Amino acid sequence: AFLSCIVSIETLLRRMECGLRAIILGTLFFAALLLIASDYVGMDDPQLLGHAVQLGALLLLLRDRVMVAAALFAVSLFIKHNLLAMPLAAGLWLLLQDRRAGLHFLLWGLAFALSGLVLFQLVFDTSLLDALVSPRLSSLANLQAAILHLWWAPLPILAMAGFWPDRHSLFCALYAGLALLLGLGFAAGDGVAANAFFD
Repeated sequence: AFLSCIVSIETLLRRMECGLRAIILGTLFFAALLLIASDYVGMDDPQLLGHAVQLGALLLLLRDRVMVAAALFAVSLFIKHNLLAMPLAAGLWLLLQDRRAGLHFLLWGLAFALSGLVLFQLVFDTSLLDALVSPRLSSLANLQAAILHLWWAPLPILAMAGFWPDRHSLFCALYAGLALLLGLGFAAGDGVAANAFFD
């Protein structure tokens, strides 16, 4: 999954018409950050697999394969349920670019997600949503600790505010902003690790 993410990031950056230096920096930044600052590389955990599937979905979306991308994003949520930032950013981005394509994407995504929930209920005879919304202690202390560790994170997002020279920059800004907000929301819960901010 780690290697797949690296290849997907490189492919996405090429698709977004980035220069060679940006492609190398983007892929090295991802790889170095995970290798140095986390223990998720090689871990028996669904986190990076979920990201790999979402990066593949994004690549399909950039090739105008809206329905297949929506299906893959839905599948990714069954791999790791808190990976909401990229599908939400993709839906919002599409709505801003082409309302019809955005609605098409969101409706297909919802249909695939609901179908998955029904299928889960039929196969396992239990509600996945009940398991996902089970009580978890949350606290302001957890949120404060996350903010203290990530005080710098909003700076590049704010620096991009109003500066979207192309549609890909707009997507990246939406994705980064949503990822930060959702990560902080998840970080308030007990037992949530740094992977809540991998997006």
